[in-house]
Amino acid sequence: MSDSGSFDSRRACRQAVAWLLLPLLTAAGPAAARTPQGGTSGQPTAGSGDTSQGGSSGQTGSASGTGSASGTGSASGTGSGSDTPRDQAGAPVSPAPPPPPPPPPPGGPAAATEPGTAPAPGAATAPPSIPPPPAAAGPPGAVGGLAPSDRVSVDVMQMNPEVGELHLDIANNVLSLTLDQAVEIALRRNLALILQRYIRNEARLGVPQALGIYDLNLTGLAGASESKSPAVSQTISSKSSAQEAKAGLAQLFPTGGNLTFTWDNFRVKQSGGLSLFSNVAIYEPTWTFNFTQPLLKGFGSAVVDQGILLALNTSSGNRAQFELQSITISVQVINAYWNLVNAREQLVVAQESLQLARDLNERNIIQVQVGTLAPLEIVQSQAAIATREQGIITAQEAIGDAADALRLAMNLPQDLYQYDILPTTPPESDTIQINLDESIKTALDNRVEVKQEHLSIDRAKITEAVTRNALLPGLNFNALYNSQGASTSFGTALNQVSAFDFPGWTLSLTFAFPIQNRAARAANAVAELDVDRFNRELEQEQKTVINEVRKAVRGIETAEKVIVAAHASRGFQEKNLDAERKRYENGMSTSFQITQIQDQLTLAKQSEVNAVVGYRTALAEYYRSIGKLLPELGVKILDPKEAVNRFTFHRADLLH
Repeated sequence: MSDSGSFDSRRACRQAVAWLLLPLLTAAGPAAARTPQGGTSGQPTAGSGDTSQGGSSGQTGSASGTGSASGTGSASGTGSGSDTPRDQAGAPVSPAPPPPPPPPPPGGPAAATEPGTAPAPGAATAPPSIPPPPAAAGPPGAVGGLAPSDRVSVDVMQMNPEVGELHLDIANNVLSLTLDQAVEIALRRNLALILQRYIRNEARLGVPQALGIYDLNLTGLAGASESKSPAVSQTISSKSSAQEAKAGLAQLFPTGGNLTFTWDNFRVKQSGGLSLFSNVAIYEPTWTFNFTQPLLKGFGSAVVDQGILLALNTSSGNRAQFELQSITISVQVINAYWNLVNAREQLVVAQESLQLARDLNERNIIQVQVGTLAPLEIVQSQAAIATREQGIITAQEAIGDAADALRLAMNLPQDLYQYDILPTTPPESDTIQINLDESIKTALDNRVEVKQEHLSIDRAKITEAVTRNALLPGLNFNALYNSQGASTSFGTALNQVSAFDFPGWTLSLTFAFPIQNRAARAANAVAELDVDRFNRELEQEQKTVINEVRKAVRGIETAEKVIVAAHASRGFQEKNLDAERKRYENGMSTSFQITQIQDQLTLAKQSEVNAVVGYRTALAEYYRSIGKLLPELGVKILDPKEAVNRFTFHRADLLH
């Protein structure tokens, strides 16, 4: 019971008239008593709601009726019915349309509307509720919705992968794009990855280049000579002429041995002097086999094949670098895609926030018109509208920046920049079960950076083996065998050679060793230090990988908890706004307080969107940290290993 001494009869009468007129004004629409206004004026009202009387306290319900977050309560308080609301320029202020209903929470079921578009006014929404914790396990391909199959093939040997038609879904100037499509297009068209293909194939060609030491070497010589000398004796020829034709083959062996074969054909003719063969041509063919084999220094394939082993190591390093570049590009595309999704969802939140401010402003105008609210309240609600319109402008700019970043990562043609990108992969995702120890083991076995460190150690060991061999003294075995012939007939001389009628052979050992051997000892010491250094680098890289995995696992766990907390926060903020509206309807709150709580609800919705999108980026980072991002995306790199055949005459195209 109120004290009769504090009862204000005039105020009670104004409130009673307001409660009677408000349903009529709302049903007829605010436009009936509206005059044009600059800025946000002239917009039709998006519907009206019913008023209901609640309980014994005389409270009235929300005028919107579209959900707990839409609309504000009925008017209450004091004010003059004769005051007409005006803006700062003096023009009458007209109410803005009511807000649309809020969409379902981003972490819940997929929304019925497309990302970046507000729900239709008047659409019913489910009441806010705190969702249960995420599921214990998720489907394969949680990063992009792909099953772990080889759906996307990246051919390293294809030098122009961007050539070809892009199969895209374009309608009404909107490019609908899934995350899978974005990753596939980027792996085909990204310029950084195309440039990496050139580096990769150049390293591949280094292997056959190094194998050139085993090419069969063909040599040849052809020449003629003639000489005259003074006749000093009757037995010595004073004139001679000679012609020579020589052909040879040389072959290196993996043991370090070198075998050569030479066929030398020599024709000589002498004139002058007392000789049986004066003025007669003599043919002297010779076959010579020569084999040289290092026995200590320079012996073995580890020394001879050093260039080949280093070329294979370099090629493997470039293979790993191409894979690492593919992972980097995929992460860039994934982050750019979810940044665009986040920006579009933030625009939806900003639009909902603006609609809440407009709804409050409309209700304030109605209450001022019936004389139950002071005109000063309209200034506060209009200030909130202006602030939230700035938020929409900022959100639209963020969408443009995020879309351009995604276009750049995919290297889309310039003629496709005119289309807006609509991401169609929903951000909602189930959670996955993670075992930290298994994740660390998987990362150490699959991370490209760890493989690169192992390759560096292997390269250092190749050099160390060669320098260790160089510490030995030089001891070479040499064997020579020849067959000669000589006749005035070339056929007869050739038969002598082929029948080995006049053979000859030589066996020898040559020894050499520098006493101090300082150069070889220093080179070996440096090579051993390199092996130790790269082992330390491997240990450091392994610890870095373990730290990244632990951080990624914490990121997944944190993202799961943040989603639950964000859902709860959004639900509680909606309930808080409902409660504050009821206080406002009964004259116990102000527009300033309503605006503050609306801002808190907007922040909660923004945090909810950030949490859901953050979980998807955390998933991508987790799979990257354990070295399983490409398999999770269904990407397979086609990069066959180089064939090592020392003795081959196959002249195939090296690029195919």
